[in-house]
Amino acid sequence: MRRIKKFLKNNIKIALLVVILVVLFLSPLKKYLFQLDLQEYFNTFTDNPFAPVIFIGFYVASVLLVLPGLPITVLSGVLFGFK
Repeated sequence: MRRIKKFLKNNIKIALLVVILVVLFLSPLKKYLFQLDLQEYFNTFTDNPFAPVIFIGFYVASVLLVLPGLPITVLSGVLFGFK
């Protein structure tokens, strides 16, 4: 009985992931999934002269709200990394 419950639990997670991916590819969010479009979007953000100040404020707020730092650190590399 435990094996069946574990099997169903794992398959429900996989099925949910597949449904989310299908919805993303069929939705208007699809344009944000491609690298070139994302790079253009990030460039519009980093072209702003106040972008580093805004990002620092966002980082401080995330620390105060006890959010994980790794995704934000990776985002800083994507936004302001070497070009």
